[in-house]
Amino acid sequence: MDKEVYKEVFNDRRRYFMKLLKMAEENIANNHINDGIVYLEIAARYATEVHFGEFYNFEIEEMIKNISNKYFLNDKFPQNNNRKRNKVLHIATKIYETGGHTRLMLNWIDCDTNNHNDILLTDIEENQIPTELLKQYEKKFSIYNVGHLKGIEKINEIREYAKKYDYVILHIHPSDVYTSIALHNCPLPILFLNHADHRFWIGRNTANLFLEIRQEGANNSNIKRNIPKSHQMIFPIPLKRIKKFTKIEARKLLNIDDDEIMILSIASAYKYNPIDDNGLADCIIHISNKFKKVRFVFIGPNLNIEFWKEIKEKANGQVDILGEITDVDSYYLAADIYLDSYPFVSLTSLLDAGKYGLPLVSVKKNMTVTDIDDIALDNNFKVNSLKELMAKLELWISNREILEKQRFKYKDDIKKYHLLSSSSKILERAYRLSAKLDKLENKNFQNEIYEDRDFPLTYLHFKNRSREFEFLKVWAWHYEKLSREQQEIFLNYLNATFNRNSDEYYALLPYSIKHM
Repeated sequence: MDKEVYKEVFNDRRRYFMKLLKMAEENIANNHINDGIVYLEIAARYATEVHFGEFYNFEIEEMIKNISNKYFLNDKFPQNNNRKRNKVLHIATKIYETGGHTRLMLNWIDCDTNNHNDILLTDIEENQIPTELLKQYEKKFSIYNVGHLKGIEKINEIREYAKKYDYVILHIHPSDVYTSIALHNCPLPILFLNHADHRFWIGRNTANLFLEIRQEGANNSNIKRNIPKSHQMIFPIPLKRIKKFTKIEARKLLNIDDDEIMILSIASAYKYNPIDDNGLADCIIHISNKFKKVRFVFIGPNLNIEFWKEIKEKANGQVDILGEITDVDSYYLAADIYLDSYPFVSLTSLLDAGKYGLPLVSVKKNMTVTDIDDIALDNNFKVNSLKELMAKLELWISNREILEKQRFKYKDDIKKYHLLSSSSKILERAYRLSAKLDKLENKNFQNEIYEDRDFPLTYLHFKNRSREFEFLKVWAWHYEKLSREQQEIFLNYLNATFNRNSDEYYALLPYSIKHM
């Protein structure tokens, strides 16, 4: 697509984004603070989901600062100098059964033996908390939830919880305005885990230290968010301990035949959504049709999506789409090859596969924000194209001796840098550094936003969608926070505009209606 066309799309989206900001600003000016906060959240959610070249916004950060100062500027925090062990509060917007984001937080807590850690959730229903996943962790911690609260009441509660701790770690979603407002002028050291480095997010001026899980993400924040390197720290993702049972036992448990080559891939569903090609579809179908003793296993994606339905239909029954699964270690142990998600990588899952000694393969995407770089990995597991991926898989499947040489290639380095026994020193260094740094001031800076390599991000979530669909999606995300009248208007428009059996209709249905 021509660069000028991308610019037109970006500018159209930015105009809509600015309308949302204007609505937030007007509500705040008229002292309708709770409504203003909802519009701020809608604007931030729109910017992070519907890419238009922006990674930081001065106006949103300024409104966050002003609301926080209005309510909390003179609020006092107690001194907690007499504790033998520091108390650490991890704040997350939501947590999930699958995905590296939740596991990173839980692994952090599991390995932080020097301190007491707890979790606060800001926007989740009680029945959505993945209790089966939490049971896998031996270390005891408390989980608090303010998802049932709204507006200033929720913000105040977040702040009150923070007062009981010595450090706060932010694992929040990119649009979590509630936490950013609550802690904007908080005197505690705050560490921001930059898990969404490829997206727009808020909270730049809330934290003292930014933990970067890859150098490319650190560079992006340095250039496009104006975060100085002095406030950044490369942070190796802490992994869960290795489970001690054999491949034979794992295969028996999962009903995988001994002579099958199992190719495993684990990631959040959206990371497989094609952007400007057919994604992994052609490769999976080709390999499945060429080799009858190959089984692909995908954990995370949903079989109800048309993309995966078509793959399964054309792959001779050799593809298992398992959705979200809590305990995935047996799948790593049973597998022969680990295939990274595409077009968006999944670093935590890839490292987990490497720690079990699996041969790794990942397709490079020529975008600044979608490449893997990690202290424990070189570039030899990457291929330059989907065509090269197909060739490599064919080679490995056809020649077991070559495949066997790829095993355990990264295991030692991953154990050295990422396993729990060696992570606590890194955590202590992060705590100490955060306590020495001041928070950043809000800056209205301009940077080059039109980078050719990043244009495919424009269609990350909205490939083949109309712009009208994008705008409707904004309201679907926040259906539960709309007034009853607004909800009725939204549903009437949805029913009049889309076929009830269409993917578009299902995609726009709010969560509460989908799960009635």
